[in-house]
Formats: sequence, C-alpha cells, structure tokens
Amino acid sequence: MSVLLDIDFSTAALISRLALEDINDIRHSSKGKSREGSPPSDAEWALRAYTEETENVLRFYQNLELAHSIDHTLELDQPVLSVLSVVEDGVRDDYLYAEALANDGDLPAQSEDQRLVEDPDFLLLSRLGHGYRVYPQVWAAGTRGYGYGLPVLNPRPFRVPDPRTRGEMPHRHFNAHCVICRDDLRPATSSRAPCEHFYRRQFLSNLATTCIGDESLFPL
Repeated sequence: MSVLLDIDFSTAALISRLALEDINDIRHSSKGKSREGSPPSDAEWALRAYTEETENVLRFYQNLELAHSIDHTLELDQPVLSVLSVVEDGVRDDYLYAEALANDGDLPAQSEDQRLVEDPDFLLLSRLGHGYRVYPQVWAAGTRGYGYGLPVLNPRPFRVPDPRTRGEMPHRHFNAHCVICRDDLRPATSSRAPCEHFYRRQFLSNLATTCIGDESLFPL
C-alpha cells in the first residue's frame, strides 16, 4: 500500500480493482480441483487474505478521493458562502432596525454587514475576485435578476404580475411577503423595489420620515 501512496487516488483505486479481478480469475480457474468438504488450501487462505487487504485498500482510496473532492468543493464555494453569510446577517439586522422603527424604539447603529450589503462594490468584488461569472438567474417566479449562483434568499415563491396586465390580474394571484418582517402582504400595503423584492409600505414610509428628521441616518 505504501507504493500506492505515490500515485493519484484514481489510479490507485483502479489498480486495486484490477487486483480483485485477477483474484476472481484465479478462483474461477481453480474451481473443481479440490475435493468437496475438504478444508481450504493454503492458496485459498492466501487469496482470501489478499482479497480482504485489497478491498480495504480500495475502500481507503475511494474515501480519500471523496474527502478530497468535498474539500475542493468547499474551497471553491467559500467565497459564495462568505457572501451569503454577510447577506443573511444584513437581512437580520435590517429586520431588527425595521422592528425598532415601527415600535418607536431606539434605532440600532448600522452594522458592518449592513454597510457591506449596501456597498455596490461588495458583490462585484466577490464575483470577480474569485473568478465567478455574472449570468442571468431566476430570483423569483416570473422574474429574472443577475447573480452568480446565489440561492434565492426568500425561498417562498410568489407571483410577480406583468406590468402590462397588472390591473387585470385578480388579487388572489398576489402572493408576496416583506423581505424585512417576512409577513404576507396585500397589494395595497406592499411596495416592489427594482430588485423585485417586496417591502411593507409602512416600513418604507417610517424609514423615509425618520431619515428626513435625522441627518445621521443618511443614506439609509
């Protein structure tokens, strides 16, 4: 087995499989040469031991190849996982801010994650710096956005009405939820942003009113 450590995993596994095939060929060729009921010969014991050892070697390299593949995948996905972590934390902080704003409580300071999410260079640097290509992606049912493999942050599907027929579509087809409080929305209480996310109008109104009276919140 020490010799196999000097070659790649796939080749070592292939050598082990070929060795098992050779063992099977030897066994088939020796069938009928021993008397029925007689104890196994030394050669048979040797083949059994060799089979067990070779199977263990094959299993070892299969597991090693799988572990190497998982490690490589995690290394490639690390930039995406890092971006997702920041985005999720930013959404959580946005919710806490909106909740405090709606309850007239003390507004929390803008977190580092919120600043990163609002930075237009954040996602761009994350994509280009790690070799990810920007390509069209479906962000929600009936809409399209641009990303690089990020999963939809709001997994519950909703229908986005066609602007040309919005007035003709019944309200029962409207199934959206606020990305801040996660509550279901009605058309009269919702506002759709250019990114195709929906917000509760009350939150946007409260935020705008508060920003007008407090310059320290600009450009929130």
